[in-house]
Amino acid sequence: MTNEQYDQMIEESQMSLLEFGMKYHGKLPEDLKYETKVGVNFTINDETQSFENVRLKVGGNYGRTFSKLGFNLKLKKKQTFLGINNMRLRSDYMDVTHFRSKLAVDLLNKWDIPSIQETFCELYVNDHYYGLYILIDAIKPSWIKSHYDIPEEEEVKTLYDCGEIGDFTPENVLLCKNEEDEYLNYTEPLRDTFTKIYNLTSVKELSKYVDVETARKSIISEYLFSSFDHFLVSGNNYHLYQQSNGKWQILLHDFDTIFLSQFEGAIAKAQFDIQKHNDVLEYAKVKFDDWSVPGNRKPIVEVLYYHDQENFKKVLREMMVTGFNPDELFPRIDELAEFVAPYVQKDITPDADGNYPGQVNTIGQINRYTMDMFWDATKYENINGNIGLKKFIQTKFDAVCEHYKFDKNQLLTDAKIYRKKRALNQSIDELKQQIADLKEKLKTLFTEMIKEKIKKLTDQLNKLLE
Repeated sequence: MTNEQYDQMIEESQMSLLEFGMKYHGKLPEDLKYETKVGVNFTINDETQSFENVRLKVGGNYGRTFSKLGFNLKLKKKQTFLGINNMRLRSDYMDVTHFRSKLAVDLLNKWDIPSIQETFCELYVNDHYYGLYILIDAIKPSWIKSHYDIPEEEEVKTLYDCGEIGDFTPENVLLCKNEEDEYLNYTEPLRDTFTKIYNLTSVKELSKYVDVETARKSIISEYLFSSFDHFLVSGNNYHLYQQSNGKWQILLHDFDTIFLSQFEGAIAKAQFDIQKHNDVLEYAKVKFDDWSVPGNRKPIVEVLYYHDQENFKKVLREMMVTGFNPDELFPRIDELAEFVAPYVQKDITPDADGNYPGQVNTIGQINRYTMDMFWDATKYENINGNIGLKKFIQTKFDAVCEHYKFDKNQLLTDAKIYRKKRALNQSIDELKQQIADLKEKLKTLFTEMIKEKIKKLTDQLNKLLE
């Protein structure tokens, strides 16, 4: 972007928490989010892909009150980077570890819950170093086409952002926004479904309209993550998508506040209809019943939990065996911490003028910490509104086992067996791929040898015929 555009972006992105709450009542109008067209370069291992006329928009809602901005990028139609057309750049500024969301997304993918992908990157804007960011694909029609193998020429008419509701009353359809601009007012499929499912009480009936397997795993993941900014508690940060088979899926996104990150401040401001506790860690210990807001239960929670608790507990245990347990997650936390630590160090180091990378909203919320605090936040200490990651996971794991009568030792044994089987299957897959690659090389080599032999014989024949 030009220097004039850059200066304008900075000027229009000044936002304090007080102004956000008092003037805009926690909902920033879209026309206040700076937008322009820019050129973007993506560099991986010294190889650069360049794109022109990329739509850049200062992104986020509450995140706009942070000193470090987030951005949304949209490439031109039919253009993709790593298969992505719409993407977001988020700093996860208030997460001292910078990888809570990455940890969650990896688990969702492991559990085959349809969701976004994330990776880390360093961001430069007009040669200004903005520091460590997370590159995220956005749930848009282009994502749906890629994820569900829909032909490019087909239109995606049934993807809705329903980020303000958890209760599927027909009236709440008005709060859902179709993600395809040409179909903004096309709500008939959603209204028809809400009308049919609202008072259902059986899984069999609900399964005619909803992908109950992924819906069940989605609400269990929210419970395991103690997520307060998704479907169960706040009715936020999710989409509804009707597949070609007619069944709807819940698609979660935005995971920067999971594992009770920033929950202490959030519950002091928001009117969450859940039982209150003096110690924030106590929220990690509650049963599922106390982590689903009563007003957000019909029909998904009512049917999949209250009317089908046996299957709920079965899937809950499976998800703990295959992902949510200390033996699985603690080494992964250590791995991610080691990876991001050098970039975090750069992020918290000011330049000669005292400016920190990317912190351009000069009246925004500031999150200061040291590298010692970073390491503590990955383990057992509460840092700047973040419960230590390992502390949260161990606490949640112990509490769930106690509530639902899971034998911890047996569960961890089953998890160990699962990891061994997974490693064995990965080794088998790698060997199969190596064999396939070798066969292809031999085939190519053999073909070249035959060609060379034929050429020699042809040359000999031509000489004899001369």
